[in-house]
Amino acid sequence: MESPEKTREECRPTMQNLDSCAGNEATGEVLRAAREHLENCPECQAELRLRLRLRTSLRRAVMSESAPPDLRARILRRIRGGA
Repeated sequence: MESPEKTREECRPTMQNLDSCAGNEATGEVLRAAREHLENCPECQAELRLRLRLRTSLRRAVMSESAPPDLRARILRRIRGGA
């Protein structure tokens, strides 16, 4: 059985890239290495699931809020190049 220190060290690169993997932003070697590690690491799999649930919850919370009409109008004017 591996020591907890060794396991944590092996998980470090994947843990550092979990958010980019969860957001489908990781590519190339980073994504390949993370996928390979995740196949055999229940702890990192659990952390990825947790982060995916958190992202979903945050997205729902943000989508349920709306800006006041005057703020929305000012933002849209600025986006369109107005003052």
